[in-house]
Amino acid sequence: MNGRVGTLVISAVLILVGCKSEKRDAPGSSAAPTTPTAAACETLDRAQCLRATHCTMHWIESSTYECRTSKGSCEIDLAQTDKGTCESRQDCTWKPGECYCPFPGYGKTQVEDKENNSGGACACGGGAPPRCIAAAD
Repeated sequence: MNGRVGTLVISAVLILVGCKSEKRDAPGSSAAPTTPTAAACETLDRAQCLRATHCTMHWIESSTYECRTSKGSCEIDLAQTDKGTCESRQDCTWKPGECYCPFPGYGKTQVEDKENNSGGACACGGGAPPRCIAAAD
């Protein structure tokens, strides 16, 4: 992924999660890692977990998250930041993040963030990530 596309992707994620970005120049550029489609959820970092359609990242406490196997019709086969698909599912509703920051250094799952390029900063971080939930919740 080139730098311009990466910046656009990060900007889109920030809009979805409600963070304000402050671009940082980082030495070199790195492509976003791919998410193994069958990797055990507990082996994924935050970025990988959010992209995986078989895993869902849950907020435990400030800056601590659990990446676990997706459950229910509002999580299964859905990348966690896919608002459009969530809203198109019957009985599901989109819940935006609450002070969630996707950049490395603002939290961890069972594993530390693997991406080395911070890419930016958020005004706040460590809160609940965006997610698709049952409308009754």
